[in-house]
Amino acid sequence: MNCKHCGRPDVPDGSAWCCWCGAKLVKTRRKAAELKIPKAQQLPSGSWFIRLRLGGKSIPITENTERACIEKARAVKANLLDAKKTSASSRSLGSLLDDYIEKNEGALSPATLRGYDIIRRNRFQGYMDKPVGKIDWQAMIRDETALGLSPKTISNGWAAVSAALHAAKLPVPDINLPAPIKASRPFFDDEEITRFVQAVHGTTVEIPALLALHSLRRSELCALTWDDIDLEKLEINVSGALVPDKDNNMVLRNQNKTYKSRRKIPIMIPELVTALEAVPNKTGPVITCTPNNIYVRINSICKRHDLPLVGVHGLRHSFASLGYHLKIEQEIICLWGGWEDSKVVREIYTHLYQKDIENRQKEMHTFFGMPTSGKNAQETA
Repeated sequence: MNCKHCGRPDVPDGSAWCCWCGAKLVKTRRKAAELKIPKAQQLPSGSWFIRLRLGGKSIPITENTERACIEKARAVKANLLDAKKTSASSRSLGSLLDDYIEKNEGALSPATLRGYDIIRRNRFQGYMDKPVGKIDWQAMIRDETALGLSPKTISNGWAAVSAALHAAKLPVPDINLPAPIKASRPFFDDEEITRFVQAVHGTTVEIPALLALHSLRRSELCALTWDDIDLEKLEINVSGALVPDKDNNMVLRNQNKTYKSRRKIPIMIPELVTALEAVPNKTGPVITCTPNNIYVRINSICKRHDLPLVGVHGLRHSFASLGYHLKIEQEIICLWGGWEDSKVVREIYTHLYQKDIENRQKEMHTFFGMPTSGKNAQETA
């Protein structure tokens, strides 16, 4: 097309700036910060020079005057940025996610990469082949919601898409996600914990179950070695995680879920001490069965003894709730459980015992003089 300012005919179609005189050709919302360029330098010949670097490439700009050099450098950078943005937005959502997963093989945890790979293969399948520049993102979320998926599943899928868009330097749209639903995870109260400890005694799952009841995550259980058990100090040293990668192979990570997950936990259940001391060969991994095997065996025992089917993670919930019931400071519970802050414990892991609720209700009744049972209660009602 022709430049309306200098008249040159060979300006690329769609250019926001003239590549010769540097004049703006169309209105643009590009931020000035995106068009910052290096300072122009005057050469011994008298000409002015700027070396741009964009996308790993070096682009020299030379003009007779400083202003012409600056304007041309801005025009070239603007056109290259527009071309780069257009190129990225024309890629399919699937290829964008594939590229993001491949580039982050060594940066993200195996479990996170596995989650992203599952999202790539199972979520937003009607949109994976569409160019990202033409996707109605809110419609994509609506279609996924219509499949009956949980808000958490959809939110996790959108998190992966957002990360891929951000990595490609594309705008991440502001969309409305389904409202999260607070899940009710089964847990034990204090009486049920006592019954469970008795129920697992002498079974093949006693050690992993009682370790989980000390707040250990499943990945931490499987990474535990006998070097992490100090039977003299009665301490458990948590400093690793065994997690599945995208091919479902177990991978040992030196890092835990959060920086506070590396911790020392006092052994508080005497039955665990007895069970650990009874193991003849105290070398290598403490737990030799698979994570799924632990889950199945724990729930099988719970079912036989008429206890909630808590699985492995439900024992971690039970640990936090017992601490709350015993009025142990939240900071100490976080320290033992490896939680980053007490807000997570309160909102997710701490469950109120029904008998604690009833006792507090009785205290309120007493304060106001409200009868709680018998004839007077019926008369008051």
